[in-house]
Amino acid sequence: MKPAYRMITALTMLLGSSMGLAQSAATIPASLEGTYQVTFNRQVSYGVLPDGTQLTMVIAPGGSLCLADYVVANPVTRAGSPGEAVWSAPHLGLDLVLSDLTNGFNEVNVFQLDSTNLLAQITGDKISNSIVCEQLGAVPPAMREVSDIFQQAQQLFPDYFPPGSRANFAYRVIDGFITRNYQGAGMTLAIKNNQVFLQGKEYGSTLAPVGSINAIKQILDVERAHQESIANPGTPEEPTTPEEPATPEEPGTGIPPGDFSLTISGTVSASVFGVVTSTPLNISIDSIPAPESTDIDGLEDQVRDALANADGIDASTFTSFQITEVSVTNDRVFFRAQFAGTTTTSGLTVSQFYNLTYEYLRK
Repeated sequence: MKPAYRMITALTMLLGSSMGLAQSAATIPASLEGTYQVTFNRQVSYGVLPDGTQLTMVIAPGGSLCLADYVVANPVTRAGSPGEAVWSAPHLGLDLVLSDLTNGFNEVNVFQLDSTNLLAQITGDKISNSIVCEQLGAVPPAMREVSDIFQQAQQLFPDYFPPGSRANFAYRVIDGFITRNYQGAGMTLAIKNNQVFLQGKEYGSTLAPVGSINAIKQILDVERAHQESIANPGTPEEPTTPEEPATPEEPGTGIPPGDFSLTISGTVSASVFGVVTSTPLNISIDSIPAPESTDIDGLEDQVRDALANADGIDASTFTSFQITEVSVTNDRVFFRAQFAGTTTTSGLTVSQFYNLTYEYLRK
């Protein structure tokens, strides 16, 4: 076993949660970013690394720390210690505490999780301003976004990505992939070059790409909104008083009457247990009235009506609408509709995210 890997394996047994103190996100000064040649100084006989093991450590923008075979993200400062940044990862059982944020690098203290038990110190000197992590072969990506992918996958699909008891921001680096292995579920979630990969179960024995970080994040956000809408369907409507006699409707808000053709185009992204696919959607309707008004509710109804008979689409499930880019002239009505929905095929429910444009042209 390589010394660096043995060191991080020892850390794996120890790194983890916070000490229960008030904390806030830490800002690492740019002057501390760079590559360090450091030495592992063991304080107690807890691990397999001898004193004096030489390591390379990188402090990168955004608060990422590369050390041996791990990248650790999302440091915090704790009440009473504003000059220190703390990286915690519950599944490893350790706190890594960097000092000094104000006066320059002193050391990284390695504490047992949730205690003041000092296990080791990592000391050394900055040798360059390079922020490339050797294990990744690149500068770490925006680790807060990476962490958000892992956290949301765990929260939304716990059968595939079982979460720990606390948020964990330490990730193993294997062949340039930022990875986490969910042994209980037989799954691996990985990120490399801003792409998300899955391995295990029906996804096979090798890492398979499922989409970019931005695309997956968008899908997870929609999936979260969908699950929340199911869990919190809203409060019952209040009883209503007898309706007043209806008054004649006001004329439409500037949309001309007449016969129009409609072109719907864009993409539909589908998510099943975190695996995302995106396909184009193009539908043409030769003869259709233009929307009666540009109010949002009216346009939402128009979206549902136009897709009511489309194959593989259940318009009754549409929710979380965003209507933008509304434009109306005498001969053209245009708007963009983004919304979520679901469809069920062979007993499997698939979450979908739609990003479509609607263009009505006078015939």
